[in-house]
Amino acid sequence: MNFTELLQTFGFPVACVACLGFYIAKVQAEQRVDSKEREEKLLTQLGEMSATNKMLLETNAILARDINTKLDQIVQNIKQ
Repeated sequence: MNFTELLQTFGFPVACVACLGFYIAKVQAEQRVDSKEREEKLLTQLGEMSATNKMLLETNAILARDINTKLDQIVQNIKQ
């Protein structure tokens, strides 16, 4: 049923409401698809960022231990 048949059968206001309802449903469905795609991309990026942060945490822990070791050596040299 196209717009002109709706218009002739139900009148202009009812036909407009029906068309607007169809439009809103279509736009909402498109937005759901877009949101789902965006959410999947964000989850992928968050996973990558978490892995990167874990690697950085491990690297920083190693560097902090090395710095502490060197500082301890400096303190011992100063005491001598």
